[in-house]
Amino acid sequence: MKPVIVESPFKGKTPAEQRRNIRYARALAHDCLVNHHESPFLSHLLYTQPGILDDAIPEERQLGIDAGLVWGRVAEASIIGIDFGISGGMIYGIKNAIRVGRHLEYRKLYQGCRKIAKYQPRRISVQTGIGMERFDAPADLTASQIEKIIQIAYGKKSDITTFSWRSDPIRQ
Repeated sequence: MKPVIVESPFKGKTPAEQRRNIRYARALAHDCLVNHHESPFLSHLLYTQPGILDDAIPEERQLGIDAGLVWGRVAEASIIGIDFGISGGMIYGIKNAIRVGRHLEYRKLYQGCRKIAKYQPRRISVQTGIGMERFDAPADLTASQIEKIIQIAYGKKSDITTFSWRSDPIRQ
């Protein structure tokens, strides 16, 4: 098994949205274990349990994020769940993964209301002033969605020299 960090939204605008985000994070952990033979670490599920840290207190929330990133030193990849968007905490984790050179893989578990049975990624290549980064993203993303993810992950558009992707999904 390869160790991975999982990034997904946690905090919701409503209690119902937060419960949905927790279910989604658990589904990502299940997907990592069952479909990808990965050992996932989800700091936002561990450290937010009652009696550990309070996500409503900004200092404790940041402490939990930073503690989770320590595990990134042993992780071989960061798995980014994108079904419900990319949150501020996820951006922090993505930027950290890029800074330390950890592989990024964007995953989408759901299409509409049904689960995608087999994940078929598309290889994305991004050339920045620092070098080339490659990662996998869901095959059904549009060009504008890919560009938005890259801009979020890499900051200002001027830092991106080029980016490209395969037009066909990578067969696994």
